Amino acid sequence: MTTEAPPMATLGEMIVEKLKASPQPLKLAEVVKALPKPPKGVKPAAYREQITATLEEGLRSGRLFAAPSGKGGEARYWGRDERYLLRERGLQLADKPQELAKLRAKLAREVKGADAAYVEGQLRDLIGDGYLHQHEGKKGPLFASLPPTPLLERPANAKELAKLVVSVEKLMKKAGVDAESVLLAVRRQLGAERPAQVPAAAPPVTSEAPAAPVIDAPPAVLGPSDAEVERHVLDAVDREGTMSLKELRRRMPAGGRGPLFDRVVLGLEDRGQVILSRDVDASHFAPEEQAEYVREGEVLFTSIAKRG
Repeated sequence: MTTEAPPMATLGEMIVEKLKASPQPLKLAEVVKALPKPPKGVKPAAYREQITATLEEGLRSGRLFAAPSGKGGEARYWGRDERYLLRERGLQLADKPQELAKLRAKLAREVKGADAAYVEGQLRDLIGDGYLHQHEGKKGPLFASLPPTPLLERPANAKELAKLVVSVEKLMKKAGVDAESVLLAVRRQLGAERPAQVPAAAPPVTSEAPAAPVIDAPPAVLGPSDAEVERHVLDAVDREGTMSLKELRRRMPAGGRGPLFDRVVLGLEDRGQVILSRDVDASHFAPEEQAEYVREGEVLFTSIAKRG
């Protein structure tokens, strides 16, 4: 008599429990090894296929996470978002300017078994996304989570800048003008004022009445629309699969990281386009950190995944 493999639901709970308790992400072979052996009559290949299908379901539901962090880009599975963890720790470790190789070595120790190329890739993504800033070093570029001090505010120039500020304040008070007027006069004295715009050539004279002159008005500064933020969200989950909502919020354009983001994300879930995963116990997040996720009533959603 052939013994059936564990039901999918039971297997799913075992996998989630193992991966949430694991101190580091596991490759598929390691997940298989951590689980009970297949029952008698169930071939190892069939059991492995069932485990793979259950893992994929866990990823779609947002209960599990996967990242190509193994050697050669092999996927590893975990109960935590490894990519998000590496990015967060990378920013914390980069509190002072340091070489990329040194920062990578520190970060590689944070998650056991992460491939060096994958770790460096996360740091380069942080640089490309504008979260890590380049500083000048004696032997090459350094990187830190804080931008470099503006040139005029550095210690070598701070004294002269302080004197200049005092002089400008005195001149503002004496002449009864604002700082911009003083700076405009300084630019004029230095010969660095903006060159006058060269008028466009006049149109040929015709017998028709001349058209009214067109006055270029500065464009209105508007925040992104719901549709724009929705596009950014869907593009991100298309690329990443499963993401932390905290990280996704930070990727939104300026003006799209507040209530607009929450509204769009919850609307996408209502329409069945994404899956939001809630945190069972949100009390381990500080209030300011909870605000970076998405809340609906008493429910705190922490991750998002593409449906289907």
